[in-house]
Amino acid sequence: MATLGYILTERGQYTEAEQLLKEALEIERSVFGEHNVRVAQAEAHLGDLYERRGETAKAIETMQAAVSVARQGLGAEHYLTGYYLNSLAGLYIKAADLPAAEAAAREALAVYAQSLPAQHLYVATAKLTLGEILLRRGSLAAAEVELRSSLDINTALAGTDSWRIARSAASLGWVLIKRDKSAEGEPMLVAARARLLATVGAQHAATQEATNRLVEYYRATHRDAEAQKLLGEPAKR
Repeated sequence: MATLGYILTERGQYTEAEQLLKEALEIERSVFGEHNVRVAQAEAHLGDLYERRGETAKAIETMQAAVSVARQGLGAEHYLTGYYLNSLAGLYIKAADLPAAEAAAREALAVYAQSLPAQHLYVATAKLTLGEILLRRGSLAAAEVELRSSLDINTALAGTDSWRIARSAASLGWVLIKRDKSAEGEPMLVAARARLLATVGAQHAATQEATNRLVEYYRATHRDAEAQKLLGEPAKR
């Protein structure tokens, strides 16, 4: 039931998915107890569903529950606790609560430092999250450090055509543009967006963000025709 609920969430069938995930959650609580990893996973799946449905506050509450279950059932330094903390940080970004987002992202990285190798894809993702938060808080130099580290880890561990590399590169390219390093940042963002289009498609959140940022840059530099062309491309794919 939990697996089917996850699949239906991915397919956008949220009402049926929510019913299945809630029922699976109750079964897992009754069989395994309140603080089992299966319960945390089910809470996290519900949080993902609420996020996709645009119910950010509800998603945060549910992901907080997943973090709490993981802390008590697996331990504060277990990597899954860090995983759910990073997911929570992403939700705080959506809610524009950047102090809470930064605290959760830094806590996730602290957990990973105790439970995972320094070169790990989860570490790269958490550094990406922190970099995006620092970008939004105006700490551009610190954001660049985190995003370069994320890109380096992903480049070392993921395939050369990986969407993970493209996602990190897109964020780094944008930070470089914001730091008046457009000669390096623009081609990086352009190439990363093209790779995201080819790997995860135009509707993926990372692709949409890269597109919006590139459009913003083109308009700021009085290249409206390029911006308009860019906006027309995804609809054709």
